[in-house]
Amino acid sequence: MPPRRQGGVTGPTSALTSFLREQGITAPTGLHYRNPLVNGESQTSITEEDEITQETRESTPGDQSVAGPGPSSLAAISRVERSAARGNKRAVIDPDSSDLDASDSDSLLTPAQKRLKAAQKKAFKAKRSRLSRGDDDDDDFSDDETPAERNRAPASGPPLMGAQIGCGECGKTFSYTKYSPPSPDDPSTYLCRPCAVTAGLGAYKGPAAAKKKPVAKVERRKIVHYEERERIPALTDICISLVAKYSEDVESLGDIGPKNMEKVNNIICKSRKMTGATAQLFYEPGLTKLTMRDCTLLTDANFITLGQLTPCLTELSLSLCGQLKSSALLSWGKSLVHLKRLELYGPFLVRKEGWLEFMDIVGSRGGLDGFLIRQSPRFDRECLEKLVEKNPGLKELRLSEIGKLDESWLPPLCSLQGLTYLDVSLPTRSFPSPCPELTAVLTTVGSSLRHLSLGSHVDLQSTDLLSAIAPFCGRLESLDLSLLPELDDEGTASFFDAWSEARREGGGGDLDGQQNRLLEVNLQGNWGLQGKTIYALAGLAGTDLERLNVSGWKTLEKEWMELVFGPEGRPIAVPGQDVDERGRPGPTTVLDEAEEGGKEEGEGETERAHTFTALKELDTARNGSRNSPSGDATE
Repeated sequence: MPPRRQGGVTGPTSALTSFLREQGITAPTGLHYRNPLVNGESQTSITEEDEITQETRESTPGDQSVAGPGPSSLAAISRVERSAARGNKRAVIDPDSSDLDASDSDSLLTPAQKRLKAAQKKAFKAKRSRLSRGDDDDDDFSDDETPAERNRAPASGPPLMGAQIGCGECGKTFSYTKYSPPSPDDPSTYLCRPCAVTAGLGAYKGPAAAKKKPVAKVERRKIVHYEERERIPALTDICISLVAKYSEDVESLGDIGPKNMEKVNNIICKSRKMTGATAQLFYEPGLTKLTMRDCTLLTDANFITLGQLTPCLTELSLSLCGQLKSSALLSWGKSLVHLKRLELYGPFLVRKEGWLEFMDIVGSRGGLDGFLIRQSPRFDRECLEKLVEKNPGLKELRLSEIGKLDESWLPPLCSLQGLTYLDVSLPTRSFPSPCPELTAVLTTVGSSLRHLSLGSHVDLQSTDLLSAIAPFCGRLESLDLSLLPELDDEGTASFFDAWSEARREGGGGDLDGQQNRLLEVNLQGNWGLQGKTIYALAGLAGTDLERLNVSGWKTLEKEWMELVFGPEGRPIAVPGQDVDERGRPGPTTVLDEAEEGGKEEGEGETERAHTFTALKELDTARNGSRNSPSGDATE
């Protein structure tokens, strides 16, 4: 306790201090403080040690003997022992202080003091051993070490996280982290963050370089010979599309004309919105022609309403009319008194009795001019006989995809002298080969036919076509011979040659010898046909041919098509045809006349002579292809 100042005022004292003063024991005149910078000890640890030493001195002065320690000394000794047991070096009294030598002899110390002294000696020895190994926690750095030596990693591995080490590059002290990279020059040292960023090491490599955008390839210059522009739709078409889209909300179309009415009809049918309500938009009392391409949603009652609201119909064409029944068909027979042409696709539910009664009704008032049905499984031979009997003036007849159709149905057709359209395609059972019934029918009605369809009669051969069509069908404009796998290239070419010869001689025409142009030929799916057939067909049709379907052929050389139709796809001159002043082939002149014209080349008709020379080359190529087993043409 500090000495009293003269004339000063002292504060209160504890009971222990008053007791010791009464016994003649006084505290030392001052505390001996050590230099806090010696041995790297902190001010806090010194203060704690001095407090312990002071309490010890107050309780047991070094030159006096006491009977026993007081409460304060016992508490201090107990605290020191606990601190020593936990290894807290800051709570240990410095062994170099004068407090350890305060007693003259160990025998004068109490047991508690002996334990305190033993703990102090033990802590001192531990600290001295650490100093000898250079592992003192209180003196991690020495003044003689360089930053690189201070940064050197211990032998056991990298420094602890947060340890203060020196940078191996710049020498500055920094806190070690797991992202601190080792120095590239000395792996035992580590770099601080600025040096690591500068060097681009570890996690400080910097952001990845942005990927270069792919350079768009410069398209080569294209020469545009013409400009295609999308046609701007007319205002009428836009209005029609809008009306068709909201057809269910339209009450009446008004007077928009028959063409626009047909456009709206087609759009509604294509989107499958033709219902009983929307169908009435097209019903008019004076309507004479009605076509609906999709009647899937129309019921039998809707079909009856159709006949009642359009009594003036002369032509009626309905597709996908699967819900049509015999009752609606008989209602049409009574209400549609002007009906002349009836086309139905898919009347599955109409029974045989319904067909027979309908034929009687329409036959009683003059009959039909056209009867075209498809996919009607209950229509049989008896219905056909009734149809021919009640409608002798029938001009169009289609019996396509009729399950019961066979060659026995053909003889009743011989009485239809004015027949112009005949379709007996896609049967369940094909006509046989040979087929005398087919020959008999075409002998009778072939001169008036414009269209003939024999598709999917898989048993027919080229000889049947040669005997039935070539001599008698000189006015055909459209011929369908699709899906006839028995046709061969040689026989079909002979058929077209014979037909062409018959047409040149005037056979197969009408009573006046008039012949029509062959405009359309369908040879789809006949994989056995090749170039000879194409060449013979070109000799038959010439430049009149507008549509030719050869899809599904096994082989067809490009040379044949170019030889017949030219490189640009336009038919050129063929043997047996003359040419006009513009170089286009005509219908009458034969090859011999062309050769005579070729001799006139020196007289200035160079264009005509050039064409005749081409004709002769074509005829030579044709004859060579006839004798060639492979059928390849040579120019």
